[in-house]
Amino acid sequence: MVLRVPESERSFAAPVAPRWRAEPFRLFFPLAVLLGWVGIGHWLLYGVGVLATYSCLFHGLVQMQAFMMAFALGFLLTALPRRTRSDAPSAVEMSLALACLVAITGAAAAERWALAEVGYAALFLGLLRFAIRRFLGAGAGRRPPAAFVLIPIGVAHGLADAAPPADLDASARERMKALVRATVVALGLALGGGAWKRPAKPGFHRKLVWLSAWLMPLGLAVAGLWPDYRVPALHVLFIGGFGLMAFGVATHVALSHLGLDALAAGRPPAIVVLGVMLVLAMLARFAADLSHTYFDHLAWAAALWLTGSAVWLVFLAPKLLRSR
Repeated sequence: MVLRVPESERSFAAPVAPRWRAEPFRLFFPLAVLLGWVGIGHWLLYGVGVLATYSCLFHGLVQMQAFMMAFALGFLLTALPRRTRSDAPSAVEMSLALACLVAITGAAAAERWALAEVGYAALFLGLLRFAIRRFLGAGAGRRPPAAFVLIPIGVAHGLADAAPPADLDASARERMKALVRATVVALGLALGGGAWKRPAKPGFHRKLVWLSAWLMPLGLAVAGLWPDYRVPALHVLFIGGFGLMAFGVATHVALSHLGLDALAAGRPPAIVVLGVMLVLAMLARFAADLSHTYFDHLAWAAALWLTGSAVWLVFLAPKLLRSR
């Protein structure tokens, strides 16, 4: 009889390399928060009068192409070498990824939008090269999980996102497309990802990830049903879906790789604060368009988001800096 032991993150040996390359999440997760502060802090600074102007394009570009990508890189550059038993990212690969993230943010701040998109495309091409070499290279000692086939598909979508967007309208066709997207996402998460049931394992961060999974199709559905309220509805997707999931997954990756299993299975106050602050930020942003104090709501939403992310970083940073 063969006894099957469930795999965990620590079931996969780290590649032999300096710690910053063997465990890239130690660098990219804190950087993600700092980049998020740039994109979110923009609204707080405008709300309190420090900035005289604001830019929705700057905010969205930094959040999606720098903040979210930093979290994605922290996960993928850590997981792929372990799951394929291949080499850690090289110093050049790490440096280029870090440089691209900073360049995207800097170019956006300078309103050099084309340059920011070039940096974003370069980041995706570097990630695609990194993934292909570990999937197909001679040094790969293990086939990756089936779900990792989505990486090149995601890269293709990311490269397409670097192109200028088409104008959208609130026609019946656009509404139907939004509702179809919401339905597909909901079915994919429920049936393919098992989100129809609550997390079986303990850990508050798992509950946050589960909640974020359902906020994604909710935001898409509201955007389709209420097209005039499309932008605030999509912030349910962005803040409650993407943002909350990114922090939840990053918490799991960090605590599991650092051997802090007891902490991961518990309810750390910092993770609770993070979840509460992000949900409140989402609600404040959603309510902004219904209020007569639009920019005040945006400033409050930004302050709540910044508070939650700061508490998370203070909780995690000392653990990321120390050895096991």
